Amino acid sequence: MVVNHQTINQVIEINALCSESASVEDNLNLVSLCPVRALRTYGTRTQSLRRSHSQLFVCYGGNKRGDPVSKHRLSHWVVDTISQAYDSQGLPAPGNLVAHSTRSMATSWAALRGVSVAHFYRVNVAAATPLSTAVLSAARGT
Repeated sequence: MVVNHQTINQVIEINALCSESASVEDNLNLVSLCPVRALRTYGTRTQSLRRSHSQLFVCYGGNKRGDPVSKHRLSHWVVDTISQAYDSQGLPAPGNLVAHSTRSMATSWAALRGVSVAHFYRVNVAAATPLSTAVLSAARGT
């Protein structure tokens, strides 16, 4: 992905998995998977580590404590997390695992389980936003 002046620092909106219209049981099942809750919790727990930078992910130990996490380190965290998820299920992690595997792995597991990927990954492409316009323009080469 190429980052340019049109896409850098664009706001990304993430919706909560829990909703007022869902049943209490459904919300309880989704609360631990909710990205909004996870980001809020992470922000609260790392607030005391943060320095004057605005990067979301920060180092939590060693002499880099509180510094922004490098792309390389973040990639390792993603791969480690996926590997631990496989280990916790008693399954071997794929040998060619890289951080960019997350999207393809998620949709592959969803398809294997019979989940309609369109239901979870469908986005409203009819309503143009600055980010969606920039992504579509980049894809068209304009």
